Amino acid sequence: MKYFDIHLSAELIGRETIRQLESFGFREDFFRNNRNSKPPHYHASYRTHLDAPDNILWGRTVSLLTSAPGFRGCLEEESFGDLRYNLNTLSSVSDTKLCVQPFELETCRPGEHKTCDVHINVNMDRTTPDGLEHMEQFNFISFDRTVGKETRRVYSLTFEDLTLGEEVFHRLYGIFQNIPGLVGKMKRERVTRFMVSPSDAEQLPIVRTTFAKSWLASY
Repeated sequence: MKYFDIHLSAELIGRETIRQLESFGFREDFFRNNRNSKPPHYHASYRTHLDAPDNILWGRTVSLLTSAPGFRGCLEEESFGDLRYNLNTLSSVSDTKLCVQPFELETCRPGEHKTCDVHINVNMDRTTPDGLEHMEQFNFISFDRTVGKETRRVYSLTFEDLTLGEEVFHRLYGIFQNIPGLVGKMKRERVTRFMVSPSDAEQLPIVRTTFAKSWLASY
């Protein structure tokens, strides 16, 4: 089954605009300890896991944001569900420190945006300190969030090229099997619609095609 979510990340947004967004069904997300990205002033998601794109909701939200005075930010619709893996290497033992090539992250230029995300959702309550230390070597975008009573650290990459993003996703899964003490899950999300207003509003840093190719060639 394929699902769709909508996410909003705003540098600047008014209280009335937030009120209207939340009346549409958006709910604010709370992140902590951000690395490799500037924490947004406001981030919200429409997480009903629709099994088809909601054209009416998308149109209403775009209309609201583009007419809101002073708004700066990005809106994206993403599909997911077809590429997901569970991670559990608690029973693995290794005396060798895994050496990885850190990812290079670059600023999105006006007029461009990512094609997909890779997210690795790590359960901080079950993952060992050594497992977390290994994850930090990759230079991912990352932040902490609370889900129920559990603390999660979400590691992410955004890609310029969809095909290369999916190849990196599968390659990372293979590498993670050699990291002992890692518990969580990972998924690839594909961008299906994107809006940035104005064109130079801040976006997450991106993995360029040239670097993705060189990184894949090194493994």
